[in-house]
Amino acid sequence: MSSDVTQFYYSRSVPQNSVVIAQVKTSQSSPANLVDIDNLVSSSAPSGSNLAPGAYTATGWPVARVWNGLVLGNAVAMHGSTTYLVQNQYFELTNVEDASGHPMFYRHLLPGDVTDVTVLNLDLTPATGFMVRNNSVYHSLDGTAKWVKYYSNKLLYTELLQYTAVLAQANSASPSAYIYSHSVIEVNDSGTYWIRWTDDSGYRVLPPHNVLSNDP
Repeated sequence: MSSDVTQFYYSRSVPQNSVVIAQVKTSQSSPANLVDIDNLVSSSAPSGSNLAPGAYTATGWPVARVWNGLVLGNAVAMHGSTTYLVQNQYFELTNVEDASGHPMFYRHLLPGDVTDVTVLNLDLTPATGFMVRNNSVYHSLDGTAKWVKYYSNKLLYTELLQYTAVLAQANSASPSAYIYSHSVIEVNDSGTYWIRWTDDSGYRVLPPHNVLSNDP
């Protein structure tokens, strides 16, 4: 090594007057690169293997009725159980519907005494697809920024619309929360709950559960 070299740099860029002595390149990692398993779909896969993303289904337990969302983003109503088995962990859940029976997955909390609540797009045109109930704006809007305007104590307030989940994941089920663990959803009651899937899950090697773990 030359005694004239006083500093080495390992960086995307180097200081002025530096001399590049090596260049390292790497391809972007995928999930398959980060686990010790070959996820290639093979025609010789063992019988019962499920080498594909989990289906958009929820299976009631102990009554094994299957609720199928069919496609990504499609909401399906399920009822009759407090426990559901799912193959895909990327889902949203709600127990709130509007007057027409459409599910409302998000809420925006309002103060206790409000009137004249409106939701506007950023260009100030009125938005539709929301309802006001129990000091909240319930909606299933598209995730873009919108304004919420309302009067409280005779003062006008303007806020950005919040996309807070109606039902939150928690350690115990309640009217505002559910439990999710190891592909099992537990809800507070056997009434109607709406579920929709927001993304594909990773590839599975083992068949999905059709019974609860350690179930006799």
